Amino acid sequence: MKGVILLMLLGACWGLRPNLEYKYRYSGRVASGIPSLLHQFAGAGLQADVTVQVTGDHKIFFKLDNIGVGEYHDVLECDHTRAPLPIHYHPLVEGKELLEKPFEYHVGDHPDKECLKLPEEPVWITNIKKSIVRIFGIPPILGTIRRNVDIFAKSTFSVKEDSIHGDCFSWYSLFRVPEEEAARENRERDTEVEQDVQRDEQDLGSYTSSKVPSKTTSKTTKTTGTKTSGTKTTGTKTSTKTPSPEKLTTPDRIDNTLWYLSRTVDFDSCEDLVKWEIHGNTNTDHSIRRTSIASYLLRGNHRDIRIEYALIEGSISAFTSSVSEEHITTFTNQTLELRAVRRISQVFTIDYPSVNHNSFHYEADHLTDSQEPGHELHPSLEQLVTGVPIDGHGITEIKNLIISHLDVLAKRTTTFPYSKEPLVKELKLLLEAAGFLSRPEIESVFSQIGHGEHQARKQRIFYEVLISAGTEPAISYILEKISDPYFRRMHDAVAQYFFDTIHLSVKNPLLVPKIFDVVKELSWEEEDKQLVTTALLNFATLVHELCLSSHKREVFSDNTCDMQHTCDPDIVFDSYLPVLTQGIQNEEFPVWIRLVYLQAVVNLGTPQIIDVLKPIALGTNKENINLRINAIVGLSGVYLPKTAHNVAFDILMPVFENTGENTEVRMTAFMALSFLEPSIGWWTRVAVSTWHEPSSQVANYVSATITARAHGTSPSSKNAARVVHLIKPPVTLSLSHSASIFFQDILNNCEEDSVLSIAWLTSAKGLFPSKIFYRQTIKLFFGFGAESKMQIGQDEINALIRRLYGLLQIESHKDARGSEGEIVQEMFGEILEQLGFAHTATKSEVLIYLKLIYNIIAVPVHEDYSQVFRAASSSLQDSVPSIEREFDFSLVVPTDLGLPFIIEFTSDKSQWIDGTSTATQLHPAKTKSTFTFIFEVSQDRTLLTKTLLPWSKKFAVGAGLHNVYSVILPLKGYFVFDILKHEIKLTFEAQDSSKVLLENSHNFPYTVVTGPFPTALHPQQSDYKKIRITKEETFQRRTQGLPETYGIFIETSWSADFEYPEDLRTYRIGIRPFTPSYKSWDYRQEWDPRASTTKSITITLTYVTSESSGESEELVQVGQETQGAADFDDFSQVSNGGEQEFQEGSQDFQKIGDLELEMFGQQQQQTNYRQRIEKLQEEVMPISGGYVKSISIGLDLQGSTSRSFETVLTWAVGSSAGQHSTKIHFTIISNPPEGTFEDPHAVCFDVLVLKPMFTPLTTVEDLLASNLQTIIEAQIHDGVSCRGSPVLEGQGYLDASEAVINHLKEELAKECDPDTSHLRLIDIITSSLYDRAHFKAQWTEDYPLVLRNLSNHLNDFFEGILFPLVSYDHTATNPEHTREIDATKTLDTNRWTIRDVRPHLVAVTHDLKLPAVIEEFLGPAQIYKTFTYKYIQGRTSYKCSIETTKVRTYDGVSFPYQADSCWVTAVLSHSGAEETQSYDYVISVRFTEEWEVRVLWPWAGYNYDITKSLLLVNGEEFKKEDKFVNFIQQETGSLIIFKRLGFLIIISEKLTIGKPNELIGNINGLCGRMDGEKRHDLVGPTGCIFTNPSLFALSWTTYGEGCSLFSLRSKKRGVTQYQEACPREDYIPTAVSHSNVVYDCTEWEYKERTVGNLVCNAIEPTPSCKPNCRKTRDISKHINYDCKKLVSTHTGDYCQQSQGRNLTRECHPHTLLTTYPASCVPQ
Repeated sequence: MKGVILLMLLGACWGLRPNLEYKYRYSGRVASGIPSLLHQFAGAGLQADVTVQVTGDHKIFFKLDNIGVGEYHDVLECDHTRAPLPIHYHPLVEGKELLEKPFEYHVGDHPDKECLKLPEEPVWITNIKKSIVRIFGIPPILGTIRRNVDIFAKSTFSVKEDSIHGDCFSWYSLFRVPEEEAARENRERDTEVEQDVQRDEQDLGSYTSSKVPSKTTSKTTKTTGTKTSGTKTTGTKTSTKTPSPEKLTTPDRIDNTLWYLSRTVDFDSCEDLVKWEIHGNTNTDHSIRRTSIASYLLRGNHRDIRIEYALIEGSISAFTSSVSEEHITTFTNQTLELRAVRRISQVFTIDYPSVNHNSFHYEADHLTDSQEPGHELHPSLEQLVTGVPIDGHGITEIKNLIISHLDVLAKRTTTFPYSKEPLVKELKLLLEAAGFLSRPEIESVFSQIGHGEHQARKQRIFYEVLISAGTEPAISYILEKISDPYFRRMHDAVAQYFFDTIHLSVKNPLLVPKIFDVVKELSWEEEDKQLVTTALLNFATLVHELCLSSHKREVFSDNTCDMQHTCDPDIVFDSYLPVLTQGIQNEEFPVWIRLVYLQAVVNLGTPQIIDVLKPIALGTNKENINLRINAIVGLSGVYLPKTAHNVAFDILMPVFENTGENTEVRMTAFMALSFLEPSIGWWTRVAVSTWHEPSSQVANYVSATITARAHGTSPSSKNAARVVHLIKPPVTLSLSHSASIFFQDILNNCEEDSVLSIAWLTSAKGLFPSKIFYRQTIKLFFGFGAESKMQIGQDEINALIRRLYGLLQIESHKDARGSEGEIVQEMFGEILEQLGFAHTATKSEVLIYLKLIYNIIAVPVHEDYSQVFRAASSSLQDSVPSIEREFDFSLVVPTDLGLPFIIEFTSDKSQWIDGTSTATQLHPAKTKSTFTFIFEVSQDRTLLTKTLLPWSKKFAVGAGLHNVYSVILPLKGYFVFDILKHEIKLTFEAQDSSKVLLENSHNFPYTVVTGPFPTALHPQQSDYKKIRITKEETFQRRTQGLPETYGIFIETSWSADFEYPEDLRTYRIGIRPFTPSYKSWDYRQEWDPRASTTKSITITLTYVTSESSGESEELVQVGQETQGAADFDDFSQVSNGGEQEFQEGSQDFQKIGDLELEMFGQQQQQTNYRQRIEKLQEEVMPISGGYVKSISIGLDLQGSTSRSFETVLTWAVGSSAGQHSTKIHFTIISNPPEGTFEDPHAVCFDVLVLKPMFTPLTTVEDLLASNLQTIIEAQIHDGVSCRGSPVLEGQGYLDASEAVINHLKEELAKECDPDTSHLRLIDIITSSLYDRAHFKAQWTEDYPLVLRNLSNHLNDFFEGILFPLVSYDHTATNPEHTREIDATKTLDTNRWTIRDVRPHLVAVTHDLKLPAVIEEFLGPAQIYKTFTYKYIQGRTSYKCSIETTKVRTYDGVSFPYQADSCWVTAVLSHSGAEETQSYDYVISVRFTEEWEVRVLWPWAGYNYDITKSLLLVNGEEFKKEDKFVNFIQQETGSLIIFKRLGFLIIISEKLTIGKPNELIGNINGLCGRMDGEKRHDLVGPTGCIFTNPSLFALSWTTYGEGCSLFSLRSKKRGVTQYQEACPREDYIPTAVSHSNVVYDCTEWEYKERTVGNLVCNAIEPTPSCKPNCRKTRDISKHINYDCKKLVSTHTGDYCQQSQGRNLTRECHPHTLLTTYPASCVPQ
């Protein structure tokens, strides 16, 4: 009895009456489009009669009948997107029987007892039924029994509901319909309802005075008494059409009150939001916005209520950028209208085995749960979310598609080399098809392509397609192959491609153990060396993504609570991490191999790696510097999650603050610390420390980093901005000082947003930095971005550069060497012997290593590089097309209709270089290579939003954006490299006469009704409609891409909904050529070789240099440009040449010329090029002597009409009469076509710049009294040659006013210590002194039109930029053909006023701030000198100063020194290597009555003895024509310039030795190491570090005339004793010097928590303290958890989960606030 009462209560609280059935008309519609562009939609609809029965025993049944479906694809006539679509419906066929089966809905008295009883059916049918049933699941219908509250007592309330979307809060508002409005609603409802047994005649007549006759007879006109017992009814009275209900008793009658109910789903509150996401990120989540708003019309009251009408409107919008208008939207619309309420005539019966569904969440099919081993399937997303299988016919169709496309691709470069279909389209289709294959089907395809033409190529292509597909069957198949060493050896490219891409292609974590089994079997044997490197690194990256990352759900979106569908982290920590750790610790491995293992550990990106990296970072075992630096980088926030930041901070901070550490290690530690989100207190601390930091490199690096970061917008940038005023100002960015720069939005004109940071650590061994760090992030599209990370580390690059340059010097200047080489060599050896000199530096095992993203390429010092080049050449011939899936994002969410909605964003890049090449050495200095190749590259980026229609052959409707770009270039030709003539020649032509689509770029927004399932494999059956906002012919053009002059027929076609972009304004109108856009365009460039008169093209690059002493008219053609003396402080050097080149008449040259003429037939043209250049150089050579350099680029077009073009850039440098002259000559020559009588045409640009000349002997007083003016003259010639009258002449000057000179004098008067003055001569002349400028140009009527147009274009461009600053006077009348510009700078504001006088206009620009790249070069110094001093030396003067009482080293260390008659080695350069012997020299100095200097250069065989007034070379007086030395004498002193060795010496009252740039960090002696660091500057010849300056100076002293050996030995006894047990040159690692930082107190755990009815497991580890350790403090952060519900105690037998199918996802993401120790330390 109690059970019957309970059932009655349940039926009553559900709101519908027993023994009645309610008939509704249901309609569900979906439409996708881009309404901001055009109201064009692809849509579909489903409508049906829905009958709801409530039986006498209170069971509730649903049944669908009269189901119709249809599609729509067109532009809506009206703009109302929510209006009903004009869909033509037709009866449902697919799934009709199952969809029309009745099913039972059990309400229950608790949410856990609610369920549906359904047949075994595809999930798409289940989800539609759930969606329809849930329309009735509103609080007034469900009743109040669950919450024990009266819903009608509240006007607004919220309810957490189990819906198709998940467990979400819905906000309701409920109010009674006003009387007049109720009358209107009743009238409308009366026309729709056929029969209503719950309302009597009084109800029907209470709101109307008249009725439609045809409808009146179908309504209840009279109600009589009704007696109900079970399902039997009595007292029924019928009308002429339909039976009228018996008169209802008061309990049976429904109240006639109408209510409006509205509901809004709050998707942000959903705890278990239903979605499947693959390869997504948090940004894409924020880009999706969903709505679901329902409006109900209800009748009744709190006791009995029903739905009269319901409208549920939803939308899913994909916002692709920050612009609110740029989104693709899918609208859904559901209506439910009551049509009849009747007595039950026949109760629905369940005649099938039912499956209970305890949740209304959207379901997916688990097709892989019952797979047999070896027959694994990889169901597509469409299969999973619909349950629609692929039958045998479909599989056969897919296999045939793959085989046919493989055949097409294998022949593409031979039979279809010029296909108009982009390569990426073919490969993308193959990739999609391969994703459907099971293991047996893969083997079947291989068996069918294993014979016939191009067998090997087709197999190779299919291997790579399987790898890119990344499915379980495909990867398992490949793994089985690769595990065989024989396969790896025969198909090394396949194995390499597999490990190159596994971190991008593999999507299933279950494959991780299988891949690991293969990786651990690889060895470091020669054939697997590169393979194992890539395998270790990319496998670690894959493990991070699938197993360890806190965002792993967004990567593969599987049930992470079910160990059958996830990766167990313990496998990583118990198996893989120990393998990597052993590799790092194996000291038998070379450093570069250990570096690979270390980077693999770093790529894991989990806190558990800290225990491995910590001892290396601290230098516990004095590890290699490269290992330490990379370990420190691995401890940064770039790799570690936030939970590990505090622990890493405690490790790195002691390293950074240890001033005894290696400076590179310290700077790297600072960089890593800055990425660990330190507090403002830390930033303040490091900012202030720059004033006290003993290392200039560290101080500058910290200051430069803070300065650069201060201009960003990140949290760390905001902290840096708050402390930037506290730092010691950094020097100018230069190669000589470690620094960091940071740019934000640097590429905003190209894509969207970009952040770029670059840092470099200066090398102590040369100008090339020891470490370069590069990181760039670009926001591309739809929340996706690209990140580039690169780290370059080198130990031996500078040494390699010196070796190569040294060998070049040896070869180039053999004839200039002296004859006394053996004697000088003996003298040099004696000095080394006296000093006991020993090399302390050790060579590194790594020449260079390059880290790209997560990969690393290490090049050992002794690598056989020729093998690399041979492998590259071989790979060109064996290449196959490849596809890289850059982005493969999929997101599935349910719509209100229960249909799956999918967002897909794919970015695919494909490339293919197919060809052959051969190389022939024509001469030891001349090589020719012939080639034939087809280069093809294409990219496809597509965004598609689609709603699946599982019942239809048109399987989906949707909208999206499509962008494709492709380039194809088929060429053949040859390449010649001639070292003797400094000439490179490239000749190429089309492979045949077929048309070539060189470039193809198209983009369009679209709507689509797809073809049948699977949609990706039937693009040809899909109906795509472009969304065009203009007519197609509105913006069309077809033009020639090149002028007819060139004879190359390239046709350019353009069709778009906007004007053709003529220039870079493309980006200003929102066009991103390689990113999907909301604009349409189709751009093509087609080359027709047959229609082209030019059949081949030859490009010739020629370099010629010559020099003259000014005493002879003859120029010397120089074979090799060499580097002269460094411009250390203030000397402008002249670079001189060396060995003479072959002359035309020489026998060797003639042989080469004959061979070239015979082979190519173009010798005469090349000779003309060179003759023209040589004649030009004679004309521009300064009279006083100097050098001239020319670069020529020749373009020869051969064909039916041949012609040639040439561009020559020449610059000449000389000096005379206190001035530097630089003349630049730029010529463009157009030769006439062969066989015509046209004259050649030349346009010549000549610029002469005269600047004041200063020498190191020039004083500041001389500078201030001199003329600082720079004179500029320019001419333009246009005609047959450059000899005629110019068509334009210009003169001008730059000058410093008296105000600038006075300001300089005031600053100089403030200087206290001239030695530390920042206003040295070089500082003054490289500063922006000029504050006045004047330019005047005059032209003739013959000034070319093209140059006039260019001038006007530039005027418009700059006037547009400067518009707010410019005022105009259009009334002025000025001389014709003249333009005059006057500019002055205001010293207080550093801004310019520019007056521009033109013939009919005067423009005045006020307060103009010039760009720094221009402003910094407005000084008296030459441009190259300013560039060197600022950007190479960082405005730091490196020189060694030796006085009779003190010495100042190159790096600025000053110490007392007592000069005497003994020779002391000031500078010693000696590497001990044969390749760099030309750099070996020693500079010895002593003071008798004057300074004496001796320079020994053993390789050249010269001994230079120098005083203030005399220079002897090997005992003979210096001759002015010396190739290696310049000697300049003045009253104040003498200057000796060693042009080849790169340094200078000034002898006056003191000695000054300039810095040789090539030998940074590679010299020793009294002047220090010149490595940029003051520490260890006092290093003796045996490597001892001295603290006593006197002993240090004595250690470098040698005997000679005037200094006996006996007396010197007596003085050096203290040196000898000290050297027996002295501290050696070394840095002490932090772990050695501060042993208290080495401890092990932290372990990591995955926390488990119970929250309400959820059991949650953390998916990111947090620290805990080991025994005998304590925490420093607690911190609380939000941590990601995976949670599953506890088994409910309310679950009854009626709705118990059916066995055999896993229908719901039990695991859901949650974020919980978690408290854990910040770090742990010993007690």
